[in-house]
This record gives sequence, C-alpha cells and structure tokens, in this order.
Amino acid sequence: MVILGEANLDVVVRGGDVVPRFGQEEQLVDAVDILLGGSGGITAAAAAMLSLRTTLVGIVGDDPAGRRVVEELEQKGVDCQHVGIEQTLDTGCSAILTTSTDRAILTHLGTIAALETRHVNPTWLEGVDHVHVSSYFLQSGLHAGLGELLDEVRRSGSTISLDSNWDPTGTFDSGIAGLYDRLDILLVNESEADRLARAGGGTGGSAARCASELAQLIPLVVVKRGSLGALAEGRAGAVECPGRPAGVVDSIGAGDNFDAGFLAAWLRGFDVSSSLSVGCATGSASTEAPGGTSRQLSWREALAQAGLHGGGGERAGRYGDRRQADGKPPRGPR
Repeated sequence: MVILGEANLDVVVRGGDVVPRFGQEEQLVDAVDILLGGSGGITAAAAAMLSLRTTLVGIVGDDPAGRRVVEELEQKGVDCQHVGIEQTLDTGCSAILTTSTDRAILTHLGTIAALETRHVNPTWLEGVDHVHVSSYFLQSGLHAGLGELLDEVRRSGSTISLDSNWDPTGTFDSGIAGLYDRLDILLVNESEADRLARAGGGTGGSAARCASELAQLIPLVVVKRGSLGALAEGRAGAVECPGRPAGVVDSIGAGDNFDAGFLAAWLRGFDVSSSLSVGCATGSASTEAPGGTSRQLSWREALAQAGLHGGGGERAGRYGDRRQADGKPPRGPR
C-alpha cells in the first residue's frame, strides 16, 4: 500500500484544565507528549504494524522534527524512501489539547500542504495493490492534478481510498466531489460525512443517512462513529459494527488507526462487516495510550480483538488465499 500523506509531530497536552486562558495565566496539566502524528503518518505506521507493506509519499522539513518523523516511521516498518525533504519549510506540527471526551487542534501546516502531484513519480505506484490519500483538505498542494494521478492508479489496477479529515475552511469543497468516481472507499467521521453530504446536495443528518447519500456517488462509504463504532454502505447494502469498550486516554489518531485496520482486512479479502470489526479493534486500542502511535496492534492482535482469529469473513480471491502455511499473513499486500 502507498499512502499519499502528511507526517508531522503532535504535541499532546492532556489532563487538568487544558482550555487556555489568556492574560498570562499559568495553568497546570497532567502530561505533555511529543509524538509521531499526522493522519498519513499514523495510518502508515498502523498499516505497517498490521503487516502491510507500506510506503509513505510525503514531505518533511530539513529540521530535527522531520528527521524524527522519518526515523520513527522507519522504526515502525514504513518505507520512507519517497519522503522528500523541503529546505524552505518547517515540518508541520499540531498542538492538541485533549480530554477523555474531546480535543482541540492547533496546526501549523509547514510541509503538510507541500506535497504536490509533481513530487509523485508514477513508477512508484506501479504494481501497488492500493493507494490511500490522507487528510485531503489539509494537503491542498495535492488538489491540482490528483484526479489525473488517480486515473493512472486505477488504470494500473490498484484500488483507491481517501480520508477527507476536517476542512479548516469549513467549505468541504476544494474539488473533492470530482474525485468520487475515482474512489473505491471513502473513510470519514460523522461530522465530515454530514458536511460532505450537504456539500453534495444531500440533506445530511444521521450517519446512516449521510452514508446512504454519499454511497450514491462512491462504491463504499465508511463512517467512523467513535465509541459508537462504525457503519458502511455500498453496493451490497448497509453494515454496522458496534463500538468496543476501552480505557480511553485520548482519541487522537483513532480514526487513522481505524483506517489502517479496515484496509488491512479489506485488502486481505475480508468482507465489509469483518473489516469494520478489525477497524473498530485497531481504532479502539489506539485510544488506550497517548497520541495515535503509542498503541498500535499487530495483525494477529487485531484479528483476536475483532473476534476473527484469522477465520470468518475472509472471502475467496483478492488476498484471502495468500496465507502462509503456519496461518500467519504474508508481509503484504502492497
């Protein structure tokens, strides 16, 4: 799998009164962690932990933050040979103020918006089973030419997914509707689903209604619902997966870990219902430690927590028949 995405550092402020008060008042909090972040970086790290051969295509700055990002991704098993170094921009960074139920995010874009399609050599995508686009709205540099690049990806036989993430402009436009007919899967949370459905002329509202409206345009729409689990709607109908109990530290990166879990199962040939279960398992587990990369499951752990144990839900074809003799998944697909 190739991820066209951003990777940066997250400065996570947890506990106590994390709502800042201006006027030079000093407040005490429980913890501050500096962790690998960015939707693309978190998803890539999780996918590699789930035994997918994962390559990240992105941009970091020529600074200590950028070097740390690449080092931590490589330690997770992510191929970073196509992560470029930008000399004139800082590596992006997000300051996240988080409680157990909500969070506020302040992001310095830096290199997050620097990736453009001209940086992506089409040969890097040859022979790849799947391409995932993360943080579409933050990666504004990718917007021009992305449709044409995804056309090439489709012609090569690869499947494509996209996670929009939140649009800081509030418009939820920026040409995203023009990509719908190139996608196999759209992954969004409830708020994003509502805004995208309304931007597309729908009524929005409940997660199920938004998924139904968006599924008129995209083969498979997956809506992440936090502690309520997830649902999906596609040509085979609607499927829901309940949430999983967790000792929540914070929810940072839970959706990105969900993406990796869902895709790891779907690419191996599991049906949508089982893929949702794996996604809920990986997303839930990530909430049990700070940030998005402190608690990421292996493929075997994800299957066990999803109650699949390497069996039910896997369909013939695709990657379901490529297990090794000992029952372990291969180091793939790409």
